[in-house]
Amino acid sequence: MKKPTIRQQIKTQRASLSKAEITILSSKICQHLPTTKLWQQTKTIAAYISHNGEVSPNHLLTTALADNKICYLPALTNENHLEFREYHATSILQKNKFGIPEPQTNAAQLSATDLDLVLVPLVAFDKNCNRLGQGKAYYDRTFAFKQENKTSKPFLIGLAYEFQFVDELETQAWDIPLNAIITEQNIYGELQ
Repeated sequence: MKKPTIRQQIKTQRASLSKAEITILSSKICQHLPTTKLWQQTKTIAAYISHNGEVSPNHLLTTALADNKICYLPALTNENHLEFREYHATSILQKNKFGIPEPQTNAAQLSATDLDLVLVPLVAFDKNCNRLGQGKAYYDRTFAFKQENKTSKPFLIGLAYEFQFVDELETQAWDIPLNAIITEQNIYGELQ
């Protein structure tokens, strides 16, 4: 199946989830990470604000702040990349051109190369942790430096519903695979 077809089918399925289903599934998905060695060793973590039925990482953001981790959220740049701005429970967020809340421009920033862990939204994924996003390639451009060294930080973890799994995604040279993907039923890849 072609990427636009996969994207449309899964977005339709995701849109059919109720708020209660999203909350329950997101909670199940997020419970795995705080028990890992990776989480314990992480000092800086970037998450995202869920949009259009994506898995919500809110539980992980709350846990990270309680664990005294420094949290960041992505913000769009004029160069079609992401920058990571510090986030606190009291942060004032503003909507970007896609209607997704992000920290204001005066928030402290951290380079993508200095993050320990990044939680990544996705539309679909396969067994090799290849990710299909919204089609704008923001995450691929931002983390392109990982092409040269796939084990370099940050550790990229996708949060997804099990129904977002597809057998195989067609990939391009610029696609950046994730280190792991967590669903309510499985962990794909390897959590350290």
